[in-house]
Amino acid sequence: MRLLILSLSLLVLNGCYSLKGITIPVEAKTFTVTDIENKANQVVPGLSEDFAEKLKDKIRNNTRLTFVTDHADIVFSGSIQDYRVESKAPQANQQSAINQLTLSVHITYEYDKDDKTGWDRTFKQQEEYGADQNLLDVQDVLNETLIKQLVEDIFNAAFAEKW
Repeated sequence: MRLLILSLSLLVLNGCYSLKGITIPVEAKTFTVTDIENKANQVVPGLSEDFAEKLKDKIRNNTRLTFVTDHADIVFSGSIQDYRVESKAPQANQQSAINQLTLSVHITYEYDKDDKTGWDRTFKQQEEYGADQNLLDVQDVLNETLIKQLVEDIFNAAFAEKW
């Protein structure tokens, strides 16, 4: 009876894992995220480190891969390319102008056992905030949202099932 329960539990857990819709090469066991260089004209202290840590956490928490600092099977590297605020004119349904914060990162994904699996892409996300708000007052929340969205995009590009 215990063996049956254990077998069913493993089957259910395995099914849940596959329901996540992620694909990782069977041979891949480890990953690393190299230092993310900040090449943007406007450099926000700690932004690249926060981004790298959130990417590591996403992969650790949602895959079977183990983080290592060197000789990883899968390597993520890259840089922050753009961090800027643009003013936008009010639209018909808005009473005042808004600002838009843009964050772009260039990421390279490499799988050491298959050169065809890798890619080199730029990911970009934007968040709006009121023109009457000071960026310094909303920057931490905006950065957190942008990083979360970018990490999700990168994770999906690396591990989402290809149909």
